Amino acid sequence: MSRLRISVRLRLTFWYVAVPGLLLILTFAGIFVFTRAALRSELHKHLEEQYHWIETTIRDNPEFLQAREESGAVPLFRVARGNTLVYRVRQWTSTRIGAGDDLPLGRSSFDAPGGELYRVQVGTVVADGISYRVIIAHTEGAIHEGIRTLALILLASLPVALMLVFVSGYLLAGRVLAPVVAMADKARGISAEHLEDRLPIENPDDELGRLAAVFNATLERLEDAFEEQRRFVSDASHELRTPITALRSVGEVGLSGPSNPAAYREVIGSMLEECDRLSILINDLLTLARGDSGTARLNRERVDLGELVEATTGLLRILAEEKNQELSVDVCGSVIVDADPTTLRQALMNIIDNAIGHCPEGCHIEVTVNGGEETVVEIRDNGPGIAPEHVEKVFDRFYSTDRQVRGTGLGLSIARWAVEAHGGRIDLTSEPGQGCTFRIVLPAAVIREV
Repeated sequence: MSRLRISVRLRLTFWYVAVPGLLLILTFAGIFVFTRAALRSELHKHLEEQYHWIETTIRDNPEFLQAREESGAVPLFRVARGNTLVYRVRQWTSTRIGAGDDLPLGRSSFDAPGGELYRVQVGTVVADGISYRVIIAHTEGAIHEGIRTLALILLASLPVALMLVFVSGYLLAGRVLAPVVAMADKARGISAEHLEDRLPIENPDDELGRLAAVFNATLERLEDAFEEQRRFVSDASHELRTPITALRSVGEVGLSGPSNPAAYREVIGSMLEECDRLSILINDLLTLARGDSGTARLNRERVDLGELVEATTGLLRILAEEKNQELSVDVCGSVIVDADPTTLRQALMNIIDNAIGHCPEGCHIEVTVNGGEETVVEIRDNGPGIAPEHVEKVFDRFYSTDRQVRGTGLGLSIARWAVEAHGGRIDLTSEPGQGCTFRIVLPAAVIREV
């Protein structure tokens, strides 16, 4: 059997009803018990006062009993001396208690044959050496009727009270959940085409307001991700279209030109260059796609970072020499890191190659490695620098600046992913005319110095 599905509003209402309903039941039960106890206590007190009045009258002068009855201020009582009746009020016979010889001393209840219930108090009074048996009675019918009436009133009012609590709880639950309903209605209309919409926030300081703020922050991140994806797809399409168009153009020129081996060799060479460019672009895109999806795996091992930097700069030094640039390396001690050498080499190569390609002839590019609490690799150049409005965006995919002169536009994006995959970060500081400084920082958690 499937579990019964109840809305949140009804569940909240049930909780609202449960606690006040239990308090109502306990309150009504307390009223009933307290009222019944108070009425019985009052009856006992009344019997006690009447008994003391009879006792005092017998000791003073038993003849005053009749005078007291005629005054109308006497209870139902009977006084006997042994088997001799001394006095009883005229209404005594209607109680059907009789002589009451079987009644025990003290207070007790007596159920008369007619169904009338009495509360009686039996005692012995000694006056002038004579023992008197005193019986005082008081009907409990009025008390029981009052208790019964009170119980009926409480039982009749309890469902009404519970219904009022249920209705008020239902309305209150609706009021409490109104912001949730508004957020749900608004969220229902949010799609990939309308990610700029945000959930309404009535009170940013309460729980629902904070929940809506979290959702809005998530939507903002999704909007940024979708926008970045759209831009990436658009830029990738544009970048892929360029070599494909070039291949087609070169092929068409080759077909329309002279038919000789030299011309065909030149056409094929141009087409291979474009294929190489297209292959590099596709490989870069695949690298970023694996990084975004989390499928890229790092084969970590102990790596001497100084040797890795020396080897990487050695591969790129010939490119710097072609532009009459000076490429120097300064390693402060031996720093061992736990890293994937291939991925980390790719990040270093992309940043250094970016510096070589964007700096004019005669510039100096310096790479330094420092150990300590954090491992820091700095790549500094004295080139033209980057304008402040571009500093935060140079790591975006296909983002172009005035300095960008070659490459696929994905090198710095891949470098950032490679460093962040190791738990580190890349910082960039630059001023126009003062050059750039890229800082690769690896956290202390992955550092082992020797």
